[in-house]
Amino acid sequence: HFGLTAIDWQSLCESVNFVIHNGALVNWVMDYHQTRPANVLGTQTILKLITTNSIKPMHYVSTLTLGEYLDKDMLRAFLNQNSGYGASKWVAEYLVRSERDKHGLPIQISQPGMVTGHSEFGIMNNKDYVSRYLSTCLQIGYGINENVSLDMTPVDYVAKMILSNDNKEKKLLQ
Repeated sequence: HFGLTAIDWQSLCESVNFVIHNGALVNWVMDYHQTRPANVLGTQTILKLITTNSIKPMHYVSTLTLGEYLDKDMLRAFLNQNSGYGASKWVAEYLVRSERDKHGLPIQISQPGMVTGHSEFGIMNNKDYVSRYLSTCLQIGYGINENVSLDMTPVDYVAKMILSNDNKEKKLLQ
């Protein structure tokens, strides 16, 4: 229950009427058991939150690596590559889709790709690997001359998309 007391958890469940879940422990070095508490158990707790006392709509922001394909071969590949982040996000999204489909929960899932800096101001997480890679390239004056494609979406576009979709969902629920 996010470390809350029973009284605080109950109060949260009674006062929340909509959830946007965009949280994750993003770490490409940790294994599954290290990322599971934040990414899987945290998602399970949010699923409990949206179904306690009343059903609350949720918008789940997924990772671009999963897409619509949640087959077990992908999970095995993540585990074989020792990608704790990939595996834990796979399990978390599997839980979200399963609960939505099994119980008809009002859950929207978006897959915006890698969320990057603000399109106008450029403010972004300067500790993620893309920021560090670009900063290093600028500092040393070199980059990798490869045809690499990264699916990136500015944070302000993601926020507008979520709010736009969620306003449509709220109108449908009224």
